[in-house]
Amino acid sequence: MKTINLHSFNGTNYHDLFIFIMKRPAISYRFIIPRSKNNSACCTHWVNSMEFSCAAYACQLLNEISTDFSYTVPSVYKSKPFDCCIETTEPEKLTEVVYRLLCAYNPNFAAEDDGSFHFGAGQFYRDVFSQGGPHAAAYGLMAVAKDELSIWVRLVTGQE
Repeated sequence: MKTINLHSFNGTNYHDLFIFIMKRPAISYRFIIPRSKNNSACCTHWVNSMEFSCAAYACQLLNEISTDFSYTVPSVYKSKPFDCCIETTEPEKLTEVVYRLLCAYNPNFAAEDDGSFHFGAGQFYRDVFSQGGPHAAAYGLMAVAKDELSIWVRLVTGQE
């Protein structure tokens, strides 16, 4: 199994990623999706909601190109990263998806981030919880995101 840590991947562009994946193609991949270091009490629930919904969207994109998929749901009270494992036989599609994730999560790729990942994650959150929306492959992450957002709304509106 080849592990790709989205925060600390050493490449700096699409070509580096393409070479990394194609040089020794694997079938099984493990992805480590980072969490922020923001521990501000006023923002914790909001940040958790955003992080969990973005991780769910990342898992959704990976699931769409996989033949097997699993993920873990870390505690909202710990800074443990998200973890997702897939099996795929489509290295070209994998390269495209991982590049999009690196642009969103890796500081080396930040200059190439056009914001489309975070916009897509917001749309995905809305769609999953709308009437007849798509099924989330990582629904456990989406459920936590929804709970954390509800807590944050109650706190800022004084309903707690």
